[in-house]
Amino acid sequence: MKAHQKVTWRIVGDSHTVSFDVPKYLPEITFAKDGCGGHFLSSGLGGPTDPTQEVTYSVTFTKPGSYKYACLVHPQMVGEVDVQ
Repeated sequence: MKAHQKVTWRIVGDSHTVSFDVPKYLPEITFAKDGCGGHFLSSGLGGPTDPTQEVTYSVTFTKPGSYKYACLVHPQMVGEVDVQ
């Protein structure tokens, strides 16, 4: 995909998160000396209350790179978005 394109995840059935820069052990946000937050970004826990419906979460990547993400509820669910 190219920079400035929006990516949308569809969450159907179960509850999931779409979380980037997940810390190794705990989903914590760290702050630099200048007070700015770290890069951890999460959709928050989301999922439809009716298994026939869906919830969506979108991110627009503005810089090229490789962005790994994971579900905090199901740590084996991982992925990567490659942005050119």
